[in-house]
Amino acid sequence: MTPIADAASRLQRPEHTGENRCTPCTILNVLIAATTAAVLATVSVTLGTLSFLVALLAIYLRGYLVPGTPRITRRYFPAPLLRAFGKQPSSSGVTISDLEGANEALAAVGILAPASDATYRLASGFREEWRDRIRAVRSRDVTPEEVATLFDADEIDRYGETSFVLGKNKSLRWNSRAALVADVAAGELLRSAFDDWGSTDATTREDLFRRLRLLLDRCPRCDGPVATDEHHVDPCCQRPYTVVESFCRSCDEVLTAIDVPDTRAESWRELGVLEARSE
Repeated sequence: MTPIADAASRLQRPEHTGENRCTPCTILNVLIAATTAAVLATVSVTLGTLSFLVALLAIYLRGYLVPGTPRITRRYFPAPLLRAFGKQPSSSGVTISDLEGANEALAAVGILAPASDATYRLASGFREEWRDRIRAVRSRDVTPEEVATLFDADEIDRYGETSFVLGKNKSLRWNSRAALVADVAAGELLRSAFDDWGSTDATTREDLFRRLRLLLDRCPRCDGPVATDEHHVDPCCQRPYTVVESFCRSCDEVLTAIDVPDTRAESWRELGVLEARSE
């Protein structure tokens, strides 16, 4: 490695560059650099030009010019501007009140059972029937028609093993084939459990599927043990949040991953999301 390349690698901040680069931060810093260069150019055009080039290099290598920019943009940029750049926090669209309602609804139809520590887990009858259906589904390919049936869609296009588009505008992507198999297997069980399933929108159905997957104790792909974990994320220009994730310890298939605002992470645990397991 040349001295210049070595120096560049030392200056580079991969957490704020490449695919992690924040557009609002970059725009803010380029504007600051341009303003500073314009002021210096009134004294010397060469000085102004040089300062602008150095600033652009710093922004390219580090992601920002002014220290603390990620905190500045996250705190002071207006929400509409952040949303315009895809920086609105919490992608799941799930709220605690929704989950409380889901617990009660799922318990009422015998899908969940209260645990002794005030959490919920899969009821034994539903768990066994779901496992039987999972074994049947995973032995073959999941068809687009089965995915369309999950959401009562008239049109569906497949763009990969676990990626689909319903009706040309509703995108669906599962974390893994194991997750897709689990939902296809659960679809008819949920349909028969709820009288109003036919009038339930696709987003609500997705939320219920994700929630049930968090409670699986065996992997739909290999029957390996499932673990649930969480990790904190403090991204640029967004409020911090916690990712709650379940995965197979044997084959590493991710069953589900949901973003939860930090202020609600503890409430998820209280609702039994992390500890709830089958009887």
